[in-house]
Amino acid sequence: KGCGSYDDDYDAPDNQVTLLYGTSYTNDSLLLYNIDITAGTTTLILKEYVGNSAGRYDGAAFDVESGLFFFTNYDTKQLYANQLKDESPSFLSGTLNGTAASGTYDNNAYFYIDEELNTINKVTFTSSWTIADEVILDTIPSSILVSDIAMNPAGDVLYIMGEINGGGRELITWDVATESFYSMSIAITSGAQIAFGSDGVLYAIAPIVEGGTHSLTYIVNTSNGNLTLIEEDVIIIDDPFSDITSGPVM
Repeated sequence: KGCGSYDDDYDAPDNQVTLLYGTSYTNDSLLLYNIDITAGTTTLILKEYVGNSAGRYDGAAFDVESGLFFFTNYDTKQLYANQLKDESPSFLSGTLNGTAASGTYDNNAYFYIDEELNTINKVTFTSSWTIADEVILDTIPSSILVSDIAMNPAGDVLYIMGEINGGGRELITWDVATESFYSMSIAITSGAQIAFGSDGVLYAIAPIVEGGTHSLTYIVNTSNGNLTLIEEDVIIIDDPFSDITSGPVM
């Protein structure tokens, strides 16, 4: 995986806060940020050396129960995990069958969209957190470039953010029980990332200008795709987030 890592202690305020995690890659390191939606602040909590080579790290997902943060090497299809409760470095869970540019975690399983086939894939683990099995659950029935996914807190609806044929953006829902899709238009910049907060709200973080380093945070209405801008919540980092995911319950 690489050599060395560090986890900085993060002291949460006494009042209830809503946290997300965001990943970025710069030079030779993977960066993990705490995104405090309540306070509108972003704090670097982990920086890990991953090698000084061209690459992309994506597919972020967090398991609240175990404290494990998952991410993928987009080029090699390798899935890694980091125990955020201690200072140990990330470890290799295994190699995915597909290319993961988005990820989410629910009910002891990691979910991602295979970017090559546009399939919804489910990954389960052994007791030592190595990949035990991977299955394809469904295929998105349209030509869409997926930028991110998020499972709702109930674990019964998967939300998929994407771009149709290089044009308009769509928010697609996939019902876990019926395996049915529903699509709605969403007015947001390309590359938007989505995640549910501990408050059960779906948030989107998107660059103000496509490819820029200044991003805005929105609340997403899951019924119609309408966006509500969170006032004065501007996130500024050197490199845009490659992915965001749900954070711990604080």
